[in-house]
Amino acid sequence: MCAFVTTQTFSEPLQKEILDDNYPLLLINGLKVAEIVQKELKLSEYKTLSDYLDSITKLYQRKSLNPESMVVHYP
Repeated sequence: MCAFVTTQTFSEPLQKEILDDNYPLLLINGLKVAEIVQKELKLSEYKTLSDYLDSITKLYQRKSLNPESMVVHYP
């Protein structure tokens, strides 16, 4: 399964097509991104959202710009 992440929303026609065609695709919209970040922030050692996001940014600065190298796998 693949995931497509956006900070926006997915149109209803797109969501319907993915369901109708049984595409193995997980859609993660902006609201879900915000919920995940909020949960991760609470579980982290960081006091502010800015500190948390800075820590994530530093991780990606060490990687190449190849999108495949930036994939994050969650259990």
